[in-house]
Amino acid sequence: MCATAAVSPNLAAALDRTSVSNRKAAYILHAAAKSYGQYPADMSLSVSSIQRSWSKHNMQAAAEAKASYVNDSHDGALVVHFDGKLLPAITDGPEKEERVAIVVTGLTSDKLLAF
Repeated sequence: MCATAAVSPNLAAALDRTSVSNRKAAYILHAAAKSYGQYPADMSLSVSSIQRSWSKHNMQAAAEAKASYVNDSHDGALVVHFDGKLLPAITDGPEKEERVAIVVTGLTSDKLLAF
């Protein structure tokens, strides 16, 4: 019997957003499977299989984002802007931390890539 993939695209995105390591994700998913009555041996929960799954989902998400932005209506060249700003810290640490906004602008479109 073949093990089923335990990491869906939504789960991969959530684990990635919360900065959970592959090793911790394997431990969390194993415990979650047991608590929901699943048999963990039937699932692919190794660190390497989780890494492969994350990589696959990240590549798919990047390709979709690129395709949606390339297909948007913009003409000519695009310019990437980096703008840093000191803002109050979100986590424990220094009172202020620098955040960088990355914006792509064109003749007919603007898009915030990261903050």
